[in-house]
Amino acid sequence: MRNIIITMSKILDKITVKLNELSSVFIAIITVFIITEIIARKFFDYGFLFVLEVSTYLLAASWFLSAAYTLRTDGHVRVNVFINILNDRVSRILDIIATMIGIVLSLILFRAVYILASDSFFFHKTSFSPLRAPLYIPQVFVAFGMFLMLLQMIMRLLLLLINEKPDVDLKNK
Repeated sequence: MRNIIITMSKILDKITVKLNELSSVFIAIITVFIITEIIARKFFDYGFLFVLEVSTYLLAASWFLSAAYTLRTDGHVRVNVFINILNDRVSRILDIIATMIGIVLSLILFRAVYILASDSFFFHKTSFSPLRAPLYIPQVFVAFGMFLMLLQMIMRLLLLLINEKPDVDLKNK
């Protein structure tokens, strides 16, 4: 069982890294869009209608696609005041409890975003801007990122239960 969990963790880590890289591409696209918008407005007195809307969608997608990576690499903000004064066994138990709470919250958030994206798809909801972008497209990225966060939370719990280290340096893998 231990080997299966570790193998699943490695597969999930590879997916997490790839989605984090996609998140970085989205940030680069946002940067290019905004710089282009600034130059167009400054020198040509022309603006692009889509830049703000698309940049907002890409930023939301980027944040959610990189959330699982941030969890796995111990990048989320945590309150370690108690962990530093408790012994390893008690701090591990607290980590397990906090992870179980995180699983419940991630499940609730994933379900909400999934329903939002499904409704947008089935009811053909579009943005109010002149772009009239289908709203399900950015929402799918958010839902997928939230699903991956849920999977990483579950994997974190499994790793804690088999006494494996739940946080790793994925940059060097």
